[in-house]
Amino acid sequence: MIKPQLKDKIILMNRIIILILEIYFLTVSAVSFSKEITEPLWIFDTESKKGIASAPVPWFGRVYFGAENGVVYCVDAKKGNKVWEFLTGKSIEGSPYLNGNLLVIGSKDRYVYCLGIDYGEVRWKFHASGEVIGTPCGREDEVYISSTDGALYCLSMSDGALKWKAKTDGAYDGGPALSGDNVVVGDIKGKVYCYDRKNGKLIWTYQAGQSIIASPTADANHVLIGGLDNRLYCLEADSGGVVWMRQLESMAVTSPAMSGGKVYVYSGGRLSCYDAYDGHTYWDALTYYNPSSAPVVVKDTVYLTTGFEILGIRGGKLAWKFEYPGNSFYSTPAYYEGYVFAGTAEGKIFCVKGW
Repeated sequence: MIKPQLKDKIILMNRIIILILEIYFLTVSAVSFSKEITEPLWIFDTESKKGIASAPVPWFGRVYFGAENGVVYCVDAKKGNKVWEFLTGKSIEGSPYLNGNLLVIGSKDRYVYCLGIDYGEVRWKFHASGEVIGTPCGREDEVYISSTDGALYCLSMSDGALKWKAKTDGAYDGGPALSGDNVVVGDIKGKVYCYDRKNGKLIWTYQAGQSIIASPTADANHVLIGGLDNRLYCLEADSGGVVWMRQLESMAVTSPAMSGGKVYVYSGGRLSCYDAYDGHTYWDALTYYNPSSAPVVVKDTVYLTTGFEILGIRGGKLAWKFEYPGNSFYSTPAYYEGYVFAGTAEGKIFCVKGW
């Protein structure tokens, strides 16, 4: 787990950035945009006053998410009614991974839970050797989970049996990502590891400049990962060699997004769009800064939360906006069938008509 002193430094730097950007934003706030939404479709209140850092996951008419009160929630996507809830032992920071009729999520109580998506009943649970902060990923019958003691686990989705475990001496704050037939993850010592997803054999490693606390984003050709050295790295998926690297506005504390041959990263109040193959810049957009939000790409619109609002940006220009006084948007947003879902620091989930 990242040291408290480093977290304090990140928070202080973000506050300074916010003050600077407030001055900038006031000068550009009069710029016209296409849609401003003033009322949500619904609001679900956990009534815990604990934040929702976990990005909600819409799935077949329902929305699943975890909260810092340690509860996993399922709500109706159209009406916002609670369908079920499940209490874990400690805070949840990662999002659930869904596969078929099963949901897998980690908790700071060092357990990985597999729940049925219809009623929230426990199908199995697995005890990890460290806190599970990141979001799991998976394919077929395998689900991959990282923990703060530097362990990466491959579990059976059907019964939770351990298939393999890889151990390093660096803690994992972020979760793993799949890249072709491999699984990749970065640790707080700044090292990126790539393993064969079937047997856990180490394929390659790459040493970044400083700690990595966010999950990578990957496909069969590229691995994208940001570090606290203010850099975004694009690595070759098969070898770990550097394809390109970009200096960011600030530390990369959330994951980049990749869509349509472009890469989107949100750092220090700046949303940047790069070419996925050579890293050249297409555009930059300045906003307020929420260190918990990653960009989410839906067709040609990039959604993110800034702490004050949810924004939709197209081609580097503000195209869509929602804000609700008294609420601090905290989680990475999600998009489902024309609606945007986002969690707040006050323990609420908003559903808003998207672009």
